[in-house]
Amino acid sequence: MYEYKNQDIGKETVRHNLNALLNEPAAFGMGGRMAILLYPIASLLRHKKHNKVLIVGPRTEDDIFWAKSLGLNAIGLDLFSYSKLIQLGDIHKSDFDDNEFDAVLLGWMISYSSNPDLVIQECKRILKTNGFLAIGIESNSDFKKNPNSLTVDNVRVNCLNSSHDLINICTEMVPVYINDIDSDEISYDCGVVTQLKTINS
Repeated sequence: MYEYKNQDIGKETVRHNLNALLNEPAAFGMGGRMAILLYPIASLLRHKKHNKVLIVGPRTEDDIFWAKSLGLNAIGLDLFSYSKLIQLGDIHKSDFDDNEFDAVLLGWMISYSSNPDLVIQECKRILKTNGFLAIGIESNSDFKKNPNSLTVDNVRVNCLNSSHDLINICTEMVPVYINDIDSDEISYDCGVVTQLKTINS
């Protein structure tokens, strides 16, 4: 387990995710929701033979194996791991080099950060120019009805709750893909892919 002292990581994050390993549907695959991010990224990088992709918060190797099956050269980063394919670390401040990745996928982990702007800044730092940032999130209908309360679930520590919120936090990036049903009545998974552009591109 990564020895983190970062106050930006929600207090219940590690406990919540370790407990999920005891629940097979939550531990492995999560109902295939990573398809919302993996398929667009695989399509966008299909012509880049030697791509490099980072999946943040994969919990298990499932997302990495799935990414590899789609032609993505993926590794993981998480606060805990049992696998050589998942490095220990914190996406608020990682040890990766500047301009290292063609894509970074934040798979349903940004809700655990009380400083999501810092997460986005770090992703921009490690992304190559024209690289892609893909973010998935659960849009919680109860939270939409009561946006002043973070007690809808016990792990959410910020107010991001829709694809629109995700696009707004990705300043200086261009949205290239949005998956959202935009319902206030049900909770659902949504995601966006944005691209880090230079001024001239």
